[in-house]
Amino acid sequence: MIDSFGEESVTGILKLVQDIIVTLLTDSGSAAGPDRGSAFGQVLYHSLNITQLPLIVTGALDEVEELLADRNIDRPNDERIDYLELTSIDYVGNTADITITLVTVAGESTNIVIPIKKPVS
Repeated sequence: MIDSFGEESVTGILKLVQDIIVTLLTDSGSAAGPDRGSAFGQVLYHSLNITQLPLIVTGALDEVEELLADRNIDRPNDERIDYLELTSIDYVGNTADITITLVTVAGESTNIVIPIKKPVS
């Protein structure tokens, strides 16, 4: 899609993926605004036990779903979350590849992979 400045803009499920990643990785209470972040980074930073990672990610996904559901209510169905689900966490060296399944209200789905540095165990 071309915006009013003649530039290509992000729409649909790609726009939603972008919103999810930004919301997940932005700290709540940051300068981005009260509805622009999650506690994921803060909780992850303070976690001392790697076995807690699935619980941390699941909690963060619930928070992101709630924030984006409220914020995106007037968007088209392909830009609204039906659900997010933690699919897997694969540990590779000193990173953890978190795979999240996104399903939109329109029924489209995709996987989002987010590599993060493993918390200290």
